[in-house]
Amino acid sequence: MKNSIYSSGLILFFLLISCTSDDVNVDDSHIVGIWKLTEWNVKTPLDLNNDGIASSNLLTEFGCLNGSALVFNDAINGTLFYSSDVGFHTGIESEDEIFNGIICSTSSERLPSLITYVKIDNTVTINNDGDLSDLTLEGNTLSMFIQDGFVAYDVNTFEISVIQDATYVFTKE
Repeated sequence: MKNSIYSSGLILFFLLISCTSDDVNVDDSHIVGIWKLTEWNVKTPLDLNNDGIASSNLLTEFGCLNGSALVFNDAINGTLFYSSDVGFHTGIESEDEIFNGIICSTSSERLPSLITYVKIDNTVTINNDGDLSDLTLEGNTLSMFIQDGFVAYDVNTFEISVIQDATYVFTKE
C-alpha cells in the first residue's frame, strides 16, 4: 500500500512538471499596444470609388474606416474600434455594374467595444461580446479572415450583388 501511494505520488509529480507554461506562449509584451487597421483585402479587386482603378485593398478606395483600431491594454483586455458603419450598393450604368453608393455612418459618439483576448503562439482570439474571432500574428501585423466579409446590395432590388471573403490587417503602431 505504501509503495502504491509513493508510486502514485511520483507519477503525479512527473505529470505536473511535464506540463509547464512553455507549452503555451503567454508572452504578451509584443501584443500590448495599438494596432491600426491598415488593409481590408478582398481576392478580386473592386473599384468602389468608380475612378477606373480597382484595388484588392478596399481602404485605398474609400476612407470611411480610417482611425479604426484594435488596442490590447494588458494580458487579457482590450478594445476594438471601427470608425464607422459601412454599407455598399451597386447599380447598372451603361450595362455595367458600378458601385453607386458607399454609406459611411460616422459619429463622434462612437465608442470602442470592450474585448477580452487570449494569445496562444501566433493566434490571438478576441471575444467581442460573445463573438469570437481568430487573428494571425506575423511580425507587426495581425490578420483576421472573415468569410463573406464584403457584401454589396443592388440599389433597386436590395439583393446581394457582390460578395467576397475579406481579410482585415492591423499593423502595430
